[in-house]
Amino acid sequence: MGIKIALRAFFTVLFNRNLADKIKVLLDSSCDNLHSAEQLSDPVNSGDSKAVLDTPISDPKSKGIFRSEALELLAALQRDARFLDFVKEDIGNCDDATLAAAARITHDRCAETLERFFKIRPLSETPEGETTTIDLANRNPTRTRVSGSSFDSAARETKCRVAHAGWIAEKCEPPCWSGRREDALVLAPVELEIENF
Repeated sequence: MGIKIALRAFFTVLFNRNLADKIKVLLDSSCDNLHSAEQLSDPVNSGDSKAVLDTPISDPKSKGIFRSEALELLAALQRDARFLDFVKEDIGNCDDATLAAAARITHDRCAETLERFFKIRPLSETPEGETTTIDLANRNPTRTRVSGSSFDSAARETKCRVAHAGWIAEKCEPPCWSGRREDALVLAPVELEIENF
């Protein structure tokens, strides 16, 4: 369940520039940036493609960057692991062996990229499947979600089985982009090969 929510949040932020900007502002904990983020318009939903290209995706006063770090992360996953090629490929006629081989390569390279930028680690020190003790009355709901038929939110020192160890990023150093404003939405260039005609 946690993985589904994490993936849903990940792709929602990737493709929703306003939401990504607001989350970035919250993470930066800057009141000034919060005010400017609330003033951002959403040219994507207006249907004006020229506005999308002409409008900075990030605050232009911040390092001169004009696109979301989420888009740059997606571009990095494409460069390193051909992530977009993999998820956009029609796999209807692909046999399982070929698909498994491609998935393994993409999986390994995506993992390397995410490790480089975020250094992702399990949140729980107790491995999955093992038992731990928790004070349910004073737990942090952001770090611990409890379920089960005998769940009592007022209970203290309750034993639970770790169904999922959670994830935490030990750093956040997404790639920076320094391209031109009109190229802000480009995730991968067209690749051409010169041939003798």
